[in-house]
Amino acid sequence: PQKNYYYTVENSDFTISPERTSGTYSKSNSIDDKIDDLHYFTTFIKFGIGRATYDASQEIRTNIITRDEGIALVKKYDHEYPKIYFNDILKYLSISKETFWDVIDRHRNREIFTKDLSGNWKLKEVIN
Repeated sequence: PQKNYYYTVENSDFTISPERTSGTYSKSNSIDDKIDDLHYFTTFIKFGIGRATYDASQEIRTNIITRDEGIALVKKYDHEYPKIYFNDILKYLSISKETFWDVIDRHRNREIFTKDLSGNWKLKEVIN
């Protein structure tokens, strides 16, 4: 994706988003699709890996970032819910914010998540 981004910028009028994509550190991935953020968030809820994991893994394999950089990015962004288009997603699904979070919490993988003392969901094990 990084090479594609550089090629596109050099050969077209493509510009990055003014905001970072929810759940990751990129401003150029999937900026034409509002529902992608929800897809990656639900992947995090079910499997404990989100968009930052996918993006960082690919960039580590292609020597764009180091493993340590990738781990820091995953810890910072992987858990984010799709806040930029959250209201659009709720409208598209015809549900309330409360219903959304109820469904998310009912489907959260409790084998890999636990609640802390403040009632916030956390992964039981994080990458080191």
